[in-house]
Amino acid sequence: MEIAVIIAVIFASMDRSWKQRLAGAALGIVAIVGIFNPLRIAASILSGSEFVHDVLFRLTLLLAIVGWYAFWYLYLTRRARKGGCWQ
Repeated sequence: MEIAVIIAVIFASMDRSWKQRLAGAALGIVAIVGIFNPLRIAASILSGSEFVHDVLFRLTLLLAIVGWYAFWYLYLTRRARKGGCWQ
């Protein structure tokens, strides 16, 4: 579900090229699945609390997705101003 959300949000950014959107979605999936999710699972196992797993980690996952989107979008905006954005 989280992967679908990050792909949908990035692909909805119509002011970015397809190449930029594909790269942003691919890197976002790697960041969320490869980095954030293992940390989330380890912390969930260590805490042993269902509240932590069910509520807090859903919230932090949403914040991670929003954070990735903001980073991706603002990074491309800054690069475009400098004239060095991927086209």
